[in-house]
Amino acid sequence: MHFTSVELIGLAAAMFSTVNQMPQAWKIIRSKDTGSISLYTYSLLWIAVTLWLIYGIVIRDKPLIISNIISIVPITYIYFIKLKNTLSRKDSI
Repeated sequence: MHFTSVELIGLAAAMFSTVNQMPQAWKIIRSKDTGSISLYTYSLLWIAVTLWLIYGIVIRDKPLIISNIISIVPITYIYFIKLKNTLSRKDSI
C-alpha cells in the first residue's frame, strides 16, 4: 500500500488526535484525581469530537469515524469522572 505525503500527514494527525487523551485518562483511572482539569474544556472537547464523528458519518469517511469513536471513549470517561467529582464537591469546575 502506497501513501502520498499528504495522506501520511493525515494519518499521523488522526493517530495523535486519537491517542492524545489516553495518558490523561490513564492517570485519572489510577488516581481518580481530576482537580487539575477543567470541566468546561472537556465539555467543549466532547462536543467537538462528537461533531467530527457526525461529520464523518455524514460524508461516510471511515478513518474519521473510527478515529473519533476511539477518541470519544477516554474523553467521555474523563468528563464523567470530572463531573462526578465536581458535583460531589471534590473539585472545582
